[in-house]
Amino acid sequence: MEFNLTGTIQNVWVDDGKPKLITLLTSLGLLLIKISKQARIIGICDLSPGNQVQVTGRKKQDVKTGKIKLKATRVVSTSQPISTLTPSVSFNDQIHQDGEIPLTHPSVITAKPAKILICQKSDCRKRGSDKVCA
Repeated sequence: MEFNLTGTIQNVWVDDGKPKLITLLTSLGLLLIKISKQARIIGICDLSPGNQVQVTGRKKQDVKTGKIKLKATRVVSTSQPISTLTPSVSFNDQIHQDGEIPLTHPSVITAKPAKILICQKSDCRKRGSDKVCA
């Protein structure tokens, strides 16, 4: 699934001189976005905190946990840096260490019934497993 977001860069994680992750403050809240290798190779505009950027990319939702992962394929600057930037949300409260974004609407997950596996061999059945299965 594709996404197209516009927001203000709050933080940039750099590894080996290359930007790997950015946190983007949008109308949806604070989002953690991974930058794809293609976007890093092509070259990215100035990724300093306070810049207004438009981010295009792909999003995936984990079926089991319901968390959404965002991966940017293109980052384009839309304005000059904002000099007076005050963070309104704590980074540690909103972002998980593994780079996944918590959903604001948790999906309902139904619990599967528990199963007990019992050996069906004849020796086991003679020793009492037959009574449990009946």
